[in-house]
Amino acid sequence: MGIVMMIGNAMAADQFWGVQSGDFADSESWIQWDASPGSVPGSGDHGRIGNGGTAEVSTDFTGSGPNWVSILGSSTLEIVSGGNLVLTDSLILGGNGWMQTNTGPGTLIIREGGSIYTPNIYVGDWGNVTDASIAEQHGGTMTVTNLTVGNQLKGEYHLYGGTIEPRGENFVNVGWAQSGDGLFVQHPGTSVKWLGWSRIGHTGKGEYRLLGGTMEVGGYAVLIGSGSTGDGKFIQSDGYYGRPQYTTKLYIGYEGGDRSLPHQRRQRGARWNDPRMEQRRRHVQDQRLGDHQHCSG
Repeated sequence: MGIVMMIGNAMAADQFWGVQSGDFADSESWIQWDASPGSVPGSGDHGRIGNGGTAEVSTDFTGSGPNWVSILGSSTLEIVSGGNLVLTDSLILGGNGWMQTNTGPGTLIIREGGSIYTPNIYVGDWGNVTDASIAEQHGGTMTVTNLTVGNQLKGEYHLYGGTIEPRGENFVNVGWAQSGDGLFVQHPGTSVKWLGWSRIGHTGKGEYRLLGGTMEVGGYAVLIGSGSTGDGKFIQSDGYYGRPQYTTKLYIGYEGGDRSLPHQRRQRGARWNDPRMEQRRRHVQDQRLGDHQHCSG
């Protein structure tokens, strides 16, 4: 029994992307820490893409996906039609290099028909990186519990197409830690569901731009500029915000976030769905929250 357990633990390993372009499911694309032949990251493994190459996911990894995948340096992970990357822990963009990986921001691209299912996504995680980590979703589905854009670095998430679905009560954090700088841009024709807390500028700097589509929030609160150093912005130029069956609270400058500068521009077609939404100002200086900030459809 002891020998079997040791073998099982030894099978979990770090696998490093070793080619400039290839299929994620091709074992010849992966190497080990010493550059010897590797294998496709499976259950319990860590997939590290950081050599500046591009890994394409075109198959379904349900039941066989790795623990987490990191995208570093100038590398790209691209999910194409038919590809479904299922992780048991996290997808990480941006950080310091290690062994066969380089320091840098990393890029994620999700195409129409592609999907990711994971507990956590960090866009702009941590380390000595100055450039922004970029995530682009052009279609398909992202199913996630915790999406953090700008954890301790710069990060951007551009939702051009497709949907973001909840994995349980999901949360979105844009500009999380004090050094975090996050931007989330939602375009027309898209749909997101945030059923947990939505924090924009939580001790860090964060901005959420709702340019169109549907932003559905749950029974928790939306915090714009929270914590003593939080700097948050919410800009709506079109689209649909809210959830009728919930009383959702919108806090501006929550718990000392007195540097927050929220904006909400109502143009033709832009609606706040929940007329019961509350706006509260705490520790916010010289801000007048008029009807342009609280619009009911």
